[in-house]
Amino acid sequence: MEIDLNKVLDAVSKTIHEAFPSSQIFLDSVEQGLRKRDFVLNVVSADHDPLISGRIHQRLALSVIYFPEGKSDECLDVYEALRDVLTLLTLDTGEKLRAESIRSEMQDDTMIVILRYSYNTLPMAAETPMDSLLIKEER
Repeated sequence: MEIDLNKVLDAVSKTIHEAFPSSQIFLDSVEQGLRKRDFVLNVVSADHDPLISGRIHQRLALSVIYFPEGKSDECLDVYEALRDVLTLLTLDTGEKLRAESIRSEMQDDTMIVILRYSYNTLPMAAETPMDSLLIKEER
């Protein structure tokens, strides 16, 4: 089984939803409908380094933006809950992915949590179409 960006995003989104079922989770941007206690999940950066073995070392940074109803006490509680549930992600495939770091900061009455994950993966090999093989029977 291989890990990819979409599997990580799905796992983060589902994990936040399980921890905060009354909150909405938006990916990338919000056109309308954002309420207090909602989350916006963004990819901050994604990069990879080829390894000698042919595998690729992927690094992924995500931001989880939280819109509190109150102030700092609420944000601290939400940060601690996010830290607890996002430190070890379980992907849909059953694979586990541990966060390298989780940090938070306050900006303009919102809390931003930065998650960093790192994993190794194999690039998908392009399929080479095969020509049909005709076998002639000799009699």
